[in-house]
Amino acid sequence: MKTKHSEMRIDYTKKQIILSAGFAKKSRFPGTDEYNRLKAIREDFPEFAVSLRTINKPKSKETYKGLTYEYIENYIHSHENSEKMFAEYQNLKDIIACHNSHYPKVKKWFLNNYPEIKLEIDEAKTA
Repeated sequence: MKTKHSEMRIDYTKKQIILSAGFAKKSRFPGTDEYNRLKAIREDFPEFAVSLRTINKPKSKETYKGLTYEYIENYIHSHENSEKMFAEYQNLKDIIACHNSHYPKVKKWFLNNYPEIKLEIDEAKTA
């Protein structure tokens, strides 16, 4: 859950009031809580510019668009030792089910066990 602190912040060094996209969208409507909060901040800091928060994503990060659980399961079933590997896959999913971000662990396991998939995905990206 987002807190009100993550919706808007003040950057004193850059003289900016930085808004989250959701907060900015809600603050467009006069009378809303967001509008009134932004108006109060702007009165306190009239020389500060208002800007949207941006998220810096590393450019070198490898992405595997389309590598879904369904794709992983179908891929495992189409190879030798599919029963053994699928059981290992299911066991991994069961173990990490209580974690918030279990997909990265499953993806890492899958790419370690089927390294050729990296080549297939990279070829699809360039095609």
